[in-house]
Amino acid sequence: MPYEVVNTSVARGLTSAHSGFCDVLRTRGLPEEITPLLAPLNFYNEKLARGKPAYGVRSIRFGGRMWGVVSRVVLNGNDYTGRQNRLAHHVIAPPSELESLCPAAVLVGYAFRNTWDEPPRYLDREPDVPEIAGSFDDVWECMGGKGWRSHIAALALSGSRVVVLIPPSAEGRSVVISILLGIPLERRWEVGVVEASSAEQCWAHSALIRVLAMDANDAEGDRAWPGEVVVDLRRQSIPPSAKQDFFVGKQANKFDFSAFSAADQELSVIGTEKSSEPIVVNIDFASEAPEGIDDSRDPSSSEQSTQSAQSFGFSKVVFKRTIVWFILGAVVGALVGFFIVNLK
Repeated sequence: MPYEVVNTSVARGLTSAHSGFCDVLRTRGLPEEITPLLAPLNFYNEKLARGKPAYGVRSIRFGGRMWGVVSRVVLNGNDYTGRQNRLAHHVIAPPSELESLCPAAVLVGYAFRNTWDEPPRYLDREPDVPEIAGSFDDVWECMGGKGWRSHIAALALSGSRVVVLIPPSAEGRSVVISILLGIPLERRWEVGVVEASSAEQCWAHSALIRVLAMDANDAEGDRAWPGEVVVDLRRQSIPPSAKQDFFVGKQANKFDFSAFSAADQELSVIGTEKSSEPIVVNIDFASEAPEGIDDSRDPSSSEQSTQSAQSFGFSKVVFKRTIVWFILGAVVGALVGFFIVNLK
């Protein structure tokens, strides 16, 4: 059965020896050794969350197997010492429940707590998770349509780390739920989606997609994101079929962007090598491209833009190989000359 844990700052937790941030509610039967694995998931980034709840779907490893965790973290006033407090509420799926429990359903229908003003206690019942009712596709209307969901999911399923920048007017929880529904059920826990998380917190704890609400004029959204694919949906409402409207980052030769020509196609990966450079997919072509973005080609020619991305990576490889061969040739030539002089 699923379990749940609530963690916040109190004078006394479930055990009298603990105070400060500790568990105050836990389903009976959950191994206590899991608590330290949940601790990093309790973090709340106030700058990125902007005072709103932060949601996340991740996986943890315990006993050599994968467990799923759905989290909701909120500000919780001040604690017993007067310091700012936060409350983290987790629903935990053991390995036996991963195929039957949908993390999107937990985000939609579970009654997460906002505060805690009770004595610490154990639960003897499992969390009640209702079925999903309704669609969450409307959340994409202000960002170019739900075609973006399939492309974001395809990027993550290929193993890419994806950052989705959304306008503050879009509800982050609905975006997270919609993205999860676009991923096959058996892969949702594995891929993972988090909201309002730093790169370090996201990548270190088994999630490939992070969603950030950010103003269109926030320069943070235009900076380089090392090792990530950035899908910037903050400024416009262009559907993903408008391939000519992309700024493609330096390492775009790793990907086949022709998949963006139709909303129902999957994004294929040409190379499996991980890149330390960002790939920026920024469809606001009316503004200046971020530093390091190749927009020197004519954006109206989709064939030319794809070839330019590939030729950039090709010329870079050829240049490196030419240098290596030149050095080897010089060394071999010097050795041959040395032997000829000595033989004479």
